Amino acid sequence: MYIYLKSIKHQINMRKHEPLYRNEIGSILKNLRKQHHLTLEEGAEGICSVSYLSKVENNMIIPNSRYLDLFKEKYKIDFSSQKNNINFNEVIHLFLEKDKVKFFEFNNHLDYQSILNNYLGYILLNQLSEANQLFEEVTHYIKNYDQDELALYLYGTSILLKEEGRLKDAFNVLTLMNEKVSHKELNLLIDKEKLILSFFTNDHGYILLHYDVVINRLVNLGLYEDVNEMKFLHLNYLMQFMRLDEFLEELAEASYLKHYEKTYLKAKINYLNQRYEDSYKLIIGKERLNQAFYLLSLQIMNKLKYKENIFELINHPYEKLNKNEELAIKYLKYKFLNQKEEQLSFIREQILKQNDFPDTQDLLNFWYEEGMENLRKNNYYKEASSLSDLIFKKYKNLRIYIDWLYILVW
Repeated sequence: MYIYLKSIKHQINMRKHEPLYRNEIGSILKNLRKQHHLTLEEGAEGICSVSYLSKVENNMIIPNSRYLDLFKEKYKIDFSSQKNNINFNEVIHLFLEKDKVKFFEFNNHLDYQSILNNYLGYILLNQLSEANQLFEEVTHYIKNYDQDELALYLYGTSILLKEEGRLKDAFNVLTLMNEKVSHKELNLLIDKEKLILSFFTNDHGYILLHYDVVINRLVNLGLYEDVNEMKFLHLNYLMQFMRLDEFLEELAEASYLKHYEKTYLKAKINYLNQRYEDSYKLIIGKERLNQAFYLLSLQIMNKLKYKENIFELINHPYEKLNKNEELAIKYLKYKFLNQKEEQLSFIREQILKQNDFPDTQDLLNFWYEEGMENLRKNNYYKEASSLSDLIFKKYKNLRIYIDWLYILVW
């Protein structure tokens, strides 16, 4: 299921007003109508007007008992058995403590809150294919959501987009709220996620304005692990603006970092400064520690042309990779199997013709270097020029500090 931001934005704009009632009947009727593949006109036929049913389904009015009896007969269901006990405060708390979540209570009722609850549960448990299958259904109920429920829906959808590698879209979906969220912890969750996405997409302005604010709010709630995570990501972001000696000095004073986090940052700064052997020594034995180490290890081994090592990693891939990362790994297979025709064809057909380039600097650097080398070597100068234009356009869109590209390439 591909997530279209325009469709979400359209649904939000169609809301006009927040629902007047927290009654589940309207959303159950909407769910039943869609399960039976009926239009509004067909759902209302013989019972009420189309406008009346639309208002009922979107929780703007409560249907009287006469209409309820007719709908009960139409759909063969007892509405009184569909009561739910969803506690979204608990769901928000689970997102704040996401690393500790091992169990989530799902709900098989037909109301919109149960469906939203299940959507968020799949995301919490990292069961993203199941969440994707629910996306279209949960999006149908945007008109039923109050502001906090809408914010939770957008937050969950942002995580889905991030896991697909669509970082810019993940940030943008969090900006679709018409009003500020009143729930303090939910508001912090959203602002924290926007800051994380800003680090990866180089949104300098957002980072400058919001980093200290988010850190202070996390401290006030006693969420010190989150504080350290933000500081780690901030250092990872600042790396592109600092000299090697300057960064290592800053790193030595970062007592809040775990040992493996310092090792990762040391390895990455050495990699960016083309000290590939030094970088490799730091990551030996840690290649599968987490996704960041796995991807950095592939980049280092690619530079060093360590064929056996890179095959060992490729043949046992990290469990959760997005489609852009999987594309890079597929390309490396062709490269290190010396399948030059397939390697060139892959760049021309899979990379040059894709709808959008990755939202991270590492992958953009990778495709620039690999693509330009292969296309120029095989005299595809026009396509090399097109690739260069597309990637630099993406760099400009992401506001990436371009000097690193010149260091790496020229």
